[in-house]
Amino acid sequence: MYFVIDSNRDTSTAKNLKDGELFNKWKEDELLLSNEAGVILPQILVDGVSIGNDIALQNLEDEGNLDFLITRLKCPNCLSDKSNTDISCPSCKYDYVSLISEDLIKNNGVIRILQGELYNEEQIAQ
Repeated sequence: MYFVIDSNRDTSTAKNLKDGELFNKWKEDELLLSNEAGVILPQILVDGVSIGNDIALQNLEDEGNLDFLITRLKCPNCLSDKSNTDISCPSCKYDYVSLISEDLIKNNGVIRILQGELYNEEQIAQ
């Protein structure tokens, strides 16, 4: 399951999502990569670590690391091999964190993607 956080406030407000709050918190907590122009977009975060923008993502794919990062078989902080159930990296000791609360997930406060499709538990239960 993946989450899409849109930094466009108009979009998230219109859809009653908490994207703006999450984006601002992550920015304040310095989790997002920035340059002199501001926060770099788009950006991918895995277990609380920014793995970069679209160019960095392509480089990770070219190097054969992206699939391992997404499936949590490599540490997003140091790229060391790990188990997908580890709560911290056995090599660099980084503690993995979930940046989106269970409450936001359960109350549809964020857009969820599963296997390339929008995911909504309520629609599936019906």
